[in-house]
Parts: sequence; structure tokens; C-alpha cells
Amino acid sequence: MRIWAKPIAQQKKIPKHKKNSGAKYIRRNRKYTSEAQERFNKNNNYLIANEDAIKQGKDWKGLDFFSINYLVNIKEILQYKDRDFIEEALINGLSLLMPELPSIEELVQDRVKGQTPHIIYMLYAICLATFRKLGTLTSIPKEYLKLVRYLVDVHIENIKLDDQKAIANEIDSLIFQSKTDIKDYFEQVITPLLSANKHVSLYWILEKESWKEINLTFCIGWLEKNPCMDMSNLIELFNYCIKHQQTKLLKPIIIKNTDYTINHLYGPFSENEKLTPQFWLEAAFFLTEDSNDKTWDILKQAPDAWRIFYDIVSPFSSTKDSWPNLSADKIYKVLDYFIERFIPTNEHYAWSSSNSEEEKKYSTLVGLIKLIEKDEVNGLVIFDKMLLDTRFCNLYEPIRHHRYELNKRITLQTFQPPTYQEIVNLLDNNKIGSLEDLRAFILEQLTLYQQELKGLETNPINVFYQGEKHVDENTARDRVVDWLRPRLSPLDITLNIESAMVQTNRCDITASISLNGQHHLLVIEAKGQWHSELYSAAEKQLYERYSIHPNAADQGIYLVFWFGKNVKVANKKHTIETAQSLKESIEAKIPASLKHKVDVFVLDVSR
Repeated sequence: MRIWAKPIAQQKKIPKHKKNSGAKYIRRNRKYTSEAQERFNKNNNYLIANEDAIKQGKDWKGLDFFSINYLVNIKEILQYKDRDFIEEALINGLSLLMPELPSIEELVQDRVKGQTPHIIYMLYAICLATFRKLGTLTSIPKEYLKLVRYLVDVHIENIKLDDQKAIANEIDSLIFQSKTDIKDYFEQVITPLLSANKHVSLYWILEKESWKEINLTFCIGWLEKNPCMDMSNLIELFNYCIKHQQTKLLKPIIIKNTDYTINHLYGPFSENEKLTPQFWLEAAFFLTEDSNDKTWDILKQAPDAWRIFYDIVSPFSSTKDSWPNLSADKIYKVLDYFIERFIPTNEHYAWSSSNSEEEKKYSTLVGLIKLIEKDEVNGLVIFDKMLLDTRFCNLYEPIRHHRYELNKRITLQTFQPPTYQEIVNLLDNNKIGSLEDLRAFILEQLTLYQQELKGLETNPINVFYQGEKHVDENTARDRVVDWLRPRLSPLDITLNIESAMVQTNRCDITASISLNGQHHLLVIEAKGQWHSELYSAAEKQLYERYSIHPNAADQGIYLVFWFGKNVKVANKKHTIETAQSLKESIEAKIPASLKHKVDVFVLDVSR
């Protein structure tokens, strides 16, 4: 009984007004169908009664009915008449429409008010039907084609894109037959709308390559006279000018509007004007010097100012794609301001909507570091400045990577392959032809020295000991230099100890040579196995401090002295048994980007 009673109980719980919802839907649908049929019958009766007048284009009601539906719902009117009848009626209806059409000036005033007269849509339908039927619009006066030109760019679902492009090209070929026609249209239509801060479809104008000269003249004028125009138009015109190398003409406009923005920053702005001050500040920051940071000091205080730079570093298309790259100095200003305001995250490529705002902010910093690489003049200086700043410690890895890429590119630009004679000198006369040759040659000599230390019966290894104790790091280095000098000097290679480097640093050994009138330097850092910085010196000292010397080309040799397993490694107890094992453990700590630039040589002086 419970099972049988359950559906009845549930039915009683349903509110009364919902019990008959299905029936209400059926009644409503039946009513709609009835009204649609009634409307169809009414329209059909009218069309039958006035068929001749409609076909001849003499009936306004019929012309209105067919023209609007021809644009937006052609299936609706095909229930009444076939396409040939409809298009013939529209073509013939032009003469009925002509006395009621506004002038171009009147239409522009309507558009300034945000209105498009209904009759303009009717005219567009007539033009479309004429073009489809006759393949040309020469039968329609030019002044009427001007009225519908802007409607051609409005997306109407019933009109295919190919038809839209074809009729646009036809209208343009008829109304723009000279430069004067183009200028007149700009002055009559485009200029008043931009001056009224109304959005205008400009892409069809700006994409015409043959109009470039006229376009640039008017674009500069529009930007100068209407700095608070519709934002999308402002960006479109500005980017067009940048794309066509008009930065010189833009700068006075930028400076003028930036000064105005700064002086009126706290004034009341309209919705559109809230955006334009920031646009001109951004333009000034990207395209002018801003040597006194006047622009940046204000721009950085804008809400979500970081999004300006997220926009340019993300992999997606940006409104600033055509803008010049920020200089390394300007990027540093941005990084310097935000580095302590953003929380470090593990995600460095947060370009998805699913990423948090903190991840996107930190990814912006990483992306800006990559942009520094594009500045071949000051990029290396800024990278080195950041590497010495502990605030950027969490970003050292991308900084080093992009510094290496920039330096490699600069080096390759000045790289000259060895000449035939230099190759002969290297192979036949053992002469050095490049810094890479010098590095390889010294490694070869160190290998020979290693063989002597372990192979000669005269025990040359004893020079590294004083009694039972091994010598200190500097003494061991001097022993190596004493052995290398007589072997390098015949090749005009000079070895120096404790050479002065940048920022009062001193490098253990430098090998210098002059090639083709240019001075080249190979830096060598020497460490005993016990040194506490054994595993970091190759990167921190040799690469970051010494090999960045302009003549060193980011190359070097890390020389380590191995005195045996009973001596501490990096000032700690260890399980390393051989010099080769020590070499491998050091190389494992060197970043991959440096391994082909820095060679590790462990000299086995154990006994």
C-alpha cells in the first residue's frame, strides 16, 4: 500500500500553479501558432491585393516589408514570393525611396546621436538586391551609395561574408575614384563622428594600401584634434601610425596629451576619459625618453598597472604588438618597482584564466626579463646589475639564461670564422687563432702537465708539498703558472696572476693574447679541494665576476687541485675517492647553460 500511495502523496506536494504547467505550455504554443498563421494570412492577403504595385516598386508598405526581411530573415518572405519577385520589387522601389533619403550631412548628425534611420536599411537592401541581380551598382547614384557605405561593415547574419566583401568593393570602386573623393568622405563622415567620440569602423579604410598616404595624413590629424576619441578607434589609429613609422610625428602629440593628463589628473573624467589618460601615459612611457621619470611615477600608481606589461609579455596578441620594444633601462624601472610587491610563485608562465593573479603578476616579471634580451646596447649592463641585487635572487635563473642568450647573439654578430691561413697556422705551426683555440690549448697543456706529474720518475709532484703537508691554494697555482709560462710564451700568450677585474675583484690566472689586433682574455679560477665555495665558484666567481669581462667572451677554466681522499672537500667530510669523481661532482653543479663555456680541470696532485 505504501508503494502505491507514494506517487499520490508526491502529487499532493506539488503547488497548484505548477500542476498544469504542461497544459499551459501546450495552450501557449497553440496560441502562438494561431497568431503566426493569422499574421501570415493578413500579409499574404495584402500582397495578393497589391501585387502589381509592389512588384513595380510603388507600394511603400510592401517595399518596407520586403527590404527589411531581405536583410535579416529572407526565409520569412520566401513563404510569400520567390526570390526573383522580391529582388525585382526592391530594385524598382529605389525611385519611391529617393525623395525620402537624407543627405550625407543629415545622416552623420543622426549617427552622432546614435541613430540610424530606418530608411537607410531599406536602401541597403535595395543595393544588395541590385548587386546580386545585376552584378553592379552603377544604376544607383553615388550620393546614395555613400549613405549605405558604413552599413556594409555591419555584420548581418543573413548576408554571407563573401557577399559583404563583394558589395563593399563595388561601392568603393564607384564612390572613391580620386583622392578628392576619399578626402571628402573623410571630412564629411569620419571626422565629425570621431570628434563626437563615436565609434567608427576604420579597418576597411586602414587596410587599403593605396590609401596609405592620405590615411596617414588624416590619422595624425584625427589623433591631434581628438585625443579623447573612442578608445578602440584611438588604439587603432595610433597603432596604424606606428606600423608605418610615424613615431616622429606622434611624439609631439604624446607629449602634449601626457602633459595635459598630468596637469588634470584629478579632474572629473567621463567613462571614456578614464581610459584615455592612462593610454597617453603608456604611450609616453613606451615612445618617449622620460628621463626624469615624470611619466613612470604616475603610471605605476594606476590600478592594475602590472597588466600593462602582462599584456606585452603574454603569448597572446597584444594591442601593443606594433609598439617599439621597451629599453632595458625602462624594464628595469618596472622590475625595480614591482619586485618587492609581488609574491614569488613556482609558476613562471601563467597565461591561462585558471592561473591566480599572484602567478600572473610573477610571470609578468619573468616575461619582462626576457624582453631585456632584445636590448643589445644596455641589456648586459642591466642583467649584471640585477645579478648583484639580492632582491632578484628568485629570478637569477631566468636572468642568467637570457643574459647568456644576449651575449651569445652579440658575440655571433662580431664572430669571424678563421681564415685559411689561421687554420694552417693552428694545424701546422701550432698558432692560436681564437679564444676557443686558446682555451683548448691550455687544457691540452694541463693534460700534459698531469701526465708529467704522475709519470716522471723524478717525482715532480713534490713541488706541491712542504714535507708531509700540501701547499696552500696560491702556491699550487703558482707552480702551475711556472710550468705553463715557458710553453705559452713562444705563442705570444701572456700569463698573469691576480689580475684586476671589475668591482675590485681579482682573478687567479689570466691568459691573454692579441688576435687580428684585438685583445683576448681567458680567465682561470684556481681552488683547492678544501675550499668552502668549491661547488659554487665556477658559476659565482669565474662566470659572474670574471668571464663577463668584455675581452673574455664568457669563457673560462675552473682549475681544482686534488690532494687525495684524506683532505676535506668543500670543507666537509666526503666519500670521493678520485680526482675524476671530484670533477664529475663539480660539473654536476654547473648550470647546463654554462657547461660549454666553462671547463672544469681537476689536477691530481695526490701522492
